[in-house]
Amino acid sequence: MKKIVLLVMAMGLFASCSNDDGPSGTGGNGGTSATLLKKTIETAPDGTELISTYIYEGNKITTINHNNGTIENYAYQGNFLTEIRHYKDGGLIRKETFLYDSNGTFGAHIDYNYDLANPVNNNAVRTDYSYNGNKVNFAQFTGDDSNQTNAYQTGTLTLVSNGNIIKFEGSAGNKTINYSYDVKNSPLKEAYAYGILALTQFEGGVNNVTSTLVSQNGTTGNTLTTYTYNNKDYPATAVHTTTNSSVYNIQYFY
Repeated sequence: MKKIVLLVMAMGLFASCSNDDGPSGTGGNGGTSATLLKKTIETAPDGTELISTYIYEGNKITTINHNNGTIENYAYQGNFLTEIRHYKDGGLIRKETFLYDSNGTFGAHIDYNYDLANPVNNNAVRTDYSYNGNKVNFAQFTGDDSNQTNAYQTGTLTLVSNGNIIKFEGSAGNKTINYSYDVKNSPLKEAYAYGILALTQFEGGVNNVTSTLVSQNGTTGNTLTTYTYNNKDYPATAVHTTTNSSVYNIQYFY
C-alpha cells in the first residue's frame, strides 16, 4: 500500500487540465488567505505514528519532514516545479525530475531510485504525457540513471471538468482503477503547482478520494476513506480502510 502521506500529496497537487494543451507548471490560488496544510499525523493499525510537517515559501512547498527520518526537498525554476529529492537518514534514496516543453506544458517525469547499499540496483522510470480533451495519455520506460528506453506500459487517465482523475487504465497487468470523490477541498488544494504530482501519482484532484476500486488480471480490491471537515471544508480527520481491512487514521493541521 502506498503511504498515506503520498496519497495526500497526490490528491492535493492538481492543476486544471481544462484545455487540450494539458497543465502548466502553475496551480493553487496562493496569496495570504491560502489554506495550507502544515502537518499530518497518520496512525497505523499497530499504533505507529508517521508525523509529517510541511514548509512553504509563499504557497510553494519547499520541504516535507517526517519523523521516520525521511525528508523531501522541492526545487523550482521560476514558475515550474523541477525536482524533488527524497532523503533517508541523510542519504539520497530517490529523485524526481519534471520536464516541460517550450510552452511550459508538463511533458515528462523521471523517477530515479537509489540503492545506497548496492548501487548496481539503481533504476529509473520515465513517464511521458500527452493531452487530448479530458484524457491524459502516458507511456512509461524503464532504465538506469542515463537512459530509460525499455518500454514498460502505456495507459490513459480520465479526468472530469474540475480536474479530478476518475479513472486509470494501464497496460501492465491489464490494470484499471476507478476513483470516487467527495465535494470538499483536498488538503493541498491551495499549494503551488498542484497539478503535477497528481499526474505523476496517477490519482487525485481538487476534492478528496473516498473510494478506490482496483481491477487487475481478473482480481478486484477496494479501499475506502471517510472524512470529517473543518469550517473551511478541508479534511480535519480521515479513516482509511485498505482492501485487507487494515485501518489508518489521519489528522490534518493547517
